[in-house]
Parts: sequence; C-alpha cells; structure tokens
Amino acid sequence: MVVLATSAYDPTEQVVLWCLRRQAEGGADAERAIRRNLSHGGATGHGQRCFCALQALQRALAAYGRRRLQFAEVGAGTVTADEAALLGLLHAEQTGDEAEIDSRLCWLVRREGRWQCREALGRLLDALTAAYPDVAAPQAAAGPAA
Repeated sequence: MVVLATSAYDPTEQVVLWCLRRQAEGGADAERAIRRNLSHGGATGHGQRCFCALQALQRALAAYGRRRLQFAEVGAGTVTADEAALLGLLHAEQTGDEAEIDSRLCWLVRREGRWQCREALGRLLDALTAAYPDVAAPQAAAGPAA
C-alpha cells in the first residue's frame, strides 16, 4: 500500500528512507552506496556513526519484526505503509511522544523486540542529530493558539 508523497518528509527523513530502500534492494554495492550517501552533505564526519545506527535498527527490525517490511524502490515518489510507520516512529522519538512510539512499535515489532528497536532507534536519532543538527531537531507540534 502506498500512502504519502516523499516530499512531505524533511531531508533527514528522506536520507533514512533512501538508505532503508537501498538496503532492501540489496546487491553487491548496497552497503558502499549507503555509506557514501551518509558521508556526503550534512553527515560529513558522522557517516560511519549513522551507518552503524541504521544497521542496528535494521537488524532489530529483521529479528523482531511482525512481518517482512515492504519498501518502495529507490527514487519512488510515494512511501509504503511500513515506510510511513518507520518515519512516524522516528518523528515520535524526536518529539518524545511515548504513546505514538508505543503504538508504532506494537504494530512493527513483537513485544520481546521493542526494547532493542527502541534502543537502536535512539542511537540512529542521536547520530542523525549530530550529522544534521539544523534538520533533525525536534519540531514543535502545531497546536491551536492560546
């Protein structure tokens, strides 16, 4: 199922999405391409840390996922429901929305893997924040004016 246009996501989320998709496509040069992508732009000097954190999250999702996650092709203009859930989980972690984190983790992974996924997600967010400090900072939720 395809749900949203990728332009709805900030540059950090788009980098994560590209890396997840590239890893899912596989191939002999997938790891090298992901490392190269994470070492360019704002992630210079933090690429290895981002790569290791992303790999830890992918391993946790593979080990404890409720099912095999579906990813669109690299360059697709829309995202799958699983991609949207992962990006929503990243955003919820950024903003500290515990209820949203819990609901997304319940949907994505089995109970025994939630801690591992949460730990890996935290490491990924820390690495992305260091690599992209102006973009990865939590966004204030838009609410009604008081």
